[in-house]
Order: sequence, then structure tokens, then C-alpha cells
Amino acid sequence: NKSELMELPGIGEGKANAIIEYRAKNKFKTIDEIKNVSGIGDKIYENIKADLIVNGPTDTKNLKSKDIKKPIKNDKKEKIDNNSTKTR
Repeated sequence: NKSELMELPGIGEGKANAIIEYRAKNKFKTIDEIKNVSGIGDKIYENIKADLIVNGPTDTKNLKSKDIKKPIKNDKKEKIDNNSTKTR
């Protein structure tokens, strides 16, 4: 389901919805077919492939990819006193 998909690093609500929509029309035969879903490329696939299955029960309690940090969406910079910037 969507909440289980969103536990994977790099999979937010939009990508989870895209996976669900793709899966409604196409049955996954191999895990690498997830790269056919819009927004999922090699980098995300490499980060989550250890936890992907195409059949059987879903188990999100022991995700192998759990330790991979999700990307920061907002890369705001703030000004500091000497007119340079720093990333926060």
C-alpha cells in the first residue's frame, strides 16, 4: 500500500501513487521493472532494490534500505553576516 511504499528511501507520496497506478495496469515480473515507473531511475532503484519483491507478503519491519537517508527536498540557503551563504 502507499504508506508501506513511502517507507522506502526516495519514495514519497507522488512516487508511491505512480507505483500503485503502474501496478494497476502492469504486473511486475522482476524487481527492476520498477524503473519503468515515472520518477524512478537507477539511483532510487539501487537504494531500494534490497527490499523489493514481486510476490509474497509485504514486510516493512526489517527494511534493509531503512538506513539510507531520504533526500532533502528543500535546499534553502540563508545569508550570514559577511554576505556569503551557507546551506541549512
